[in-house]
Amino acid sequence: MGRQRPSSASARVLLVDPRAALRRSWARSLVAAGLDPHTLESLDALPALVHGRAPFVLFAPWAEVEPALARGGALTELLGRAQILALVEPADEMAATSARGRVFAVLERSDAPSPGLAVLVESAARAADAASVRAAGPPAIPDVVAACPTTAALMDRASGVASTPGPVLILGEAGAGKRLLASWLHAKSPRATRPLVVTALREPSSPAELELTLDEAREAAGGGTLVLDGVDALDSPRQGVLLEALRSRIGARVISTASPAVRDDERAGRFSTELFYALARHVLDVPPLRQRKGDIPVLVYQALRATLERLGLPPKRVSPDALRALRAEPWPGNVPELWARVERAAVSASHEVLTLGDFGLERKAAPPRRGGPPPAYAEARHSELVAFERAYVEDVLSHAGGNVTRASEIAGMDRANFRRLVKRARGRAEGREAKRQP
Repeated sequence: MGRQRPSSASARVLLVDPRAALRRSWARSLVAAGLDPHTLESLDALPALVHGRAPFVLFAPWAEVEPALARGGALTELLGRAQILALVEPADEMAATSARGRVFAVLERSDAPSPGLAVLVESAARAADAASVRAAGPPAIPDVVAACPTTAALMDRASGVASTPGPVLILGEAGAGKRLLASWLHAKSPRATRPLVVTALREPSSPAELELTLDEAREAAGGGTLVLDGVDALDSPRQGVLLEALRSRIGARVISTASPAVRDDERAGRFSTELFYALARHVLDVPPLRQRKGDIPVLVYQALRATLERLGLPPKRVSPDALRALRAEPWPGNVPELWARVERAAVSASHEVLTLGDFGLERKAAPPRRGGPPPAYAEARHSELVAFERAYVEDVLSHAGGNVTRASEIAGMDRANFRRLVKRARGRAEGREAKRQP
C-alpha cells in the first residue's frame, strides 16, 4: 500500500458574518479542528478572496446568501461553485425551510457552534474538492503500491469487494494503509462521483457527541461512502450508539477501519459481537510493511519522487546497498516511518546517490566463517552472483516505479528475458528465506 495523503481537503474555508463575536467563536472552533478559516464581515469582500476555479466552503447568513443568489453577476457565479453552510436564526424556521435543498447544510447562527462542526466542514470541503475534480475530469483513483504477491492478492480481493454495497471492515496496524484502501474502494465503486466522508472515532467523546457526529457525517455522505476510522477505540456505550445508527436507514456505504486486535476483543466480549458483524460483511486485512518486502523499493522511490518534486530538489536515486538494507528493516511504524526516513535522506544529502549513511544505516559485515577453508571458487562465485542479481533487479524495478517494460529498457534487455531474470532472482531469494525458517 502507498502512503495516504493528508486527510484534510484542499478547499478554502470562508466565514462571513457581521457579528464579530460570532466570527471569533466559530473561527476558534475551526482552527482547533486544524483548519485555516478566513473571516469577512459581508459577502461583498468574497471576490477578493476567491481566485480562479479553486473550491471553497462558505459559512454565511442565509439572509445575505439568498438575495445574492437571485441577483446574478460575478458574486452569484462564485456562490454557485461553493459548498454553502447557511446560518439561520434559531427561531427562523421559514429561512431554514427556504435554504434546505439549496445548500450543503443549514446551521443555527449562534455564538456556540456544535461539537460536530469539524466533521461537517471536512465533509463539505471534500464535496467541494470532488465537485472541482468532476469538473476537470473523472475522479482520480488513489495510487496503491502492490508490487509483492501479498499485496497483489489483497488488491485482487478488494477489486471484487469494491462493486458490492455491503459494509467493509479493514483491519491493519497503524500506518499500514487502511484509509488509503478505503479511498481506493470508494474510487473503484459505483459511488465514486458521490461524497467520501471520513470520520475519525479515536478522539474521546461522549455518547451524545458521537451520535451528533454520526448524524452529521451520514447526512454529508448522502449516497456516497462513509468511512468510520478506528471503530475499535469505542467503549461499550459508544459501541451501542454506533450500532443504533447502523440500524437506522443509511444511504451511504459504510467502510470501517480497526486494529487486528479487534478480533480478540470481540471474542473476549470487549467489543460487541453484534456490532462487529454489522460492520464486517466483508473483511480485508492489510498486512504490515514488514510482511510486504516487495513493496518497499517502489514505496522508497514513490516517497523520494514526491519529496523531490515538492521541495524542488535535483534528481536523486538510492544505491543498491541502501535499498537492500531498507528492505531488511522491520518498520514498526509502517509506511509513515519509511516515508519520513526517505524524506530526511533526500533533504539532508547533497549528492545524487543516497547511500546507507544517508538513511542512518550501516553496512552489515559478513558473518565470520567458523574455521575451515574458504568455499570453492564456483560456490563463492555463485553466491555473489545470486546476491548481485537480486540487488540489481530490485534497484532497476524501483527506479522504474515497478514498471517491468521500463525496467527492461533500463537494463538493456528485452521484456521476456528481464522477466525471467526477475523470476530467477526472486525465486532464489525466497528459497533462501524458506530454508532459514525453523
